[in-house]
Amino acid sequence: MRLASGMSQAKLAEKLGTPASYVAKYGLVERRLDSIELCVIIEVTDAVPKIFS
Repeated sequence: MRLASGMSQAKLAEKLGTPASYVAKYGLVERRLDSIELCVIIEVTDAVPKIFS
């Protein structure tokens, strides 16, 4: 979602109000997303979740 929206890890972290290292851990699979975090990321990246459409 982040890459598809053309957003850097730093920009996503800024929009989420978290450190960039926090966002990097998603990509490195060192941290799992819960459903609430996923919804927030979908919102800030303007992604369209196909699974729900």
